Amino acid sequence: MKGERPRRLIEQLIKYPNRTDRLKEEKIILAQERLQKRADRRKNRHDQDIKPVVYNVGDWVLVKNHEYSSALTKEIKKFFHLFTGPYVVLRKMGENAYSLGDPNTREYKTTQNIANLRRYKKPITDPTGDDVKILDGKRG
Repeated sequence: MKGERPRRLIEQLIKYPNRTDRLKEEKIILAQERLQKRADRRKNRHDQDIKPVVYNVGDWVLVKNHEYSSALTKEIKKFFHLFTGPYVVLRKMGENAYSLGDPNTREYKTTQNIANLRRYKKPITDPTGDDVKILDGKRG
């Protein structure tokens, strides 16, 4: 029999379902749908644990410092400050950008993406008015 696959003994004993060949485009569409479904599931799981960070006008924040090491000046990045500031939030520019200014004069300094910001925690003060230093988790 020309054009047909030879039948094997196992195929004669066991009835297999008819094989339907899908078109290449159908397979691609099916794969894309499955990938999108899995991506949505991953996103939902991730979003359950994440709380969106929102800063209000008047909040104090630090800005991430993007300094690089320099072989010429022999400065090493790991010894630089990670953040600069504090700055005060002047206004919200968009969904993820804030306008920042000097906390004393409220003069505009920069606009930063929320990914570069961190909430500033003011130093703890003693009831006597003296600054309290925390060393190794103990008050000093």
